Amino acid sequence: PPSGYEPSQLPDEHQTELLARDVADFLLTALQAGCYRHLMLLASPKFLGMLRQVLDEQVKATVTLEINQDYTQLSMQELPEKLAAHAARGC
Repeated sequence: PPSGYEPSQLPDEHQTELLARDVADFLLTALQAGCYRHLMLLASPKFLGMLRQVLDEQVKATVTLEINQDYTQLSMQELPEKLAAHAARGC
């Protein structure tokens, strides 16, 4: 019989959060190592939202551009074109 227990996150949401935390940790370590001074984030809306929640304040301060689009299906030739279009629009 059902226990009535409902987890606060579905398994895929939990995995998304774990990945976001891993990315956030990597970005903080890279910032502290002097690997970058400015950061542009490009991610699907769902992942970008999760990443925003877990980013360290130091990393957040370096973000100069956020693009909430899912471009995972683009080819390596199409991606630079999309990014250039964003830059041209100023968003």
